[in-house]
Amino acid sequence: MDDLAKKVPSFKELRLPSLYSDFVELRELNPEGFAANIDAWSALLLEGLKSHFFKSSVSITSSGLAVSLRHSKHGEPKALGLVLDELVRSKKYIPLSIYKDTSPYTSRSIADYISPMKWLLATWALMKLSSFKSSKAGTLLPESYIHIDNLAAVGDEVTKLVQQRIDKEGVYSSRLLDGDMFAAVVRQVHDHISDSDIDVLHTYIARDAGKMTLVKQNSKSDRIYIKFGTSEAEISEDDISIIRLKGSIQSLALRSKVLEHRLDNEIPERIKSLLKLKDSDRQERLKNILIQKAQVKKSLLKCEAASNQLVTLLEAVNDAQGNASLFETLQSTKATLQSLNEKVSLDDLDELQLELDEEIAATNTISDSLVVSTDGIDEAAVDDELELLEKEELAKAGKSGKKEKSDSELHKKLENLNIQDTSPPEAPKSEKEEPQLLHS
Repeated sequence: MDDLAKKVPSFKELRLPSLYSDFVELRELNPEGFAANIDAWSALLLEGLKSHFFKSSVSITSSGLAVSLRHSKHGEPKALGLVLDELVRSKKYIPLSIYKDTSPYTSRSIADYISPMKWLLATWALMKLSSFKSSKAGTLLPESYIHIDNLAAVGDEVTKLVQQRIDKEGVYSSRLLDGDMFAAVVRQVHDHISDSDIDVLHTYIARDAGKMTLVKQNSKSDRIYIKFGTSEAEISEDDISIIRLKGSIQSLALRSKVLEHRLDNEIPERIKSLLKLKDSDRQERLKNILIQKAQVKKSLLKCEAASNQLVTLLEAVNDAQGNASLFETLQSTKATLQSLNEKVSLDDLDELQLELDEEIAATNTISDSLVVSTDGIDEAAVDDELELLEKEELAKAGKSGKKEKSDSELHKKLENLNIQDTSPPEAPKSEKEEPQLLHS
């Protein structure tokens, strides 16, 4: 407990005397201090769930809780019942006895609003929550307290894992589980889940999340059958047969592992130890062990053969289920096509086509009437003027072409023209110029 307290910042050494005392009087004398103590205990219990201090990720059991929270210096908490009552009222936790009958989560079905029985159960649960007491005469009553948010997180994580497996395998049988298979999937996510938490997860995923259907074999048996998908899916006798087949395959797989361990580890170790002995019974004992080895090997072969046969059957069942599903899809598609085709009459279609042709012809007639009329215009004069414009345009184009050709020829001639330098050569300069004489 001391190590757990160190992980919670609000459980400082200076606050421990108040936290471990009976601080009920703080509700009136110091409401802020009272709320701070409740929040501190809430943080500590949540940390205990996250670190599996209570051997669970979902719930806290009242049995032995005070002892497990005993501090080496301050002893057992004296206001633990008060803390649990406040956490229940704040809807952070819900007692298992109440959770069995109603959901603390938002209703997901309109039936929850219109069903008188569900409405009465919800009202009754609220009344029980408002008057709930976790202790009597200072002693905690037997109860389990479910952390509402943690339950939803773990339940949704398990549902996601199963859905991923269903999508990956892509076969019908992957949606069908029994209680042991479901527990194995849950412990892949959280290996500290207790058996009672498994039951709580059954309720959450089936009732609150609506992601699976769950039925018991009978009232006298604890064996359950689960079908993932929706909570409204029916589990048929065929589904139960598939679940039993999967269970048999798993049993044979476990049996094979035990036999393999005996054949590969236990028997060789015994033979090795006997070979070191030098008594008179060694040979007889070795012979018996070798006989056991042959029997185990024979049993393993039979077990593997039976397992292969059951796996083949399961694959055939999945194929048959796929065929049935495909046939149902084809039937529904055929019915859809038939329904759509019945909405179309060939006689009405021919009549409609004629009407459409008439409307198209009428549209063309109206379009022709809207074209500008040429009555009263001398079309010959228009043609002459058009011809004159075309000639003028050709003449302009010819002149422009000639000019461009002339410029091009001139430029080419200038490039080919060689110009010689005709200026006289310069006289060489002497190194020293003689001075000029002045004459009078």
